Amino acid sequence: MDFIAGGQADGNLYLVLEFMAGGNLSERLAGLPGAMPPAEAAGIMLQALDGMAMAHFGVTGSGPVLTLTTPSETPCGGAI
Repeated sequence: MDFIAGGQADGNLYLVLEFMAGGNLSERLAGLPGAMPPAEAAGIMLQALDGMAMAHFGVTGSGPVLTLTTPSETPCGGAI
């Protein structure tokens, strides 16, 4: 998911991120007939960890910006 822009409006910080088609991790898991294949699960986990590291430390190390902590808040799909 690419960062597009960020700023402040009316005292609120905001981020504009790339739209991700494909729903979220909760929806992906619900659509599986059983357990997620380990390779797919590992790939999603690594991407989520990269995203959380960037959200917590940012490019400048300025501190937390955003956290995606639940499956329903974690995008899971391809960018369009």
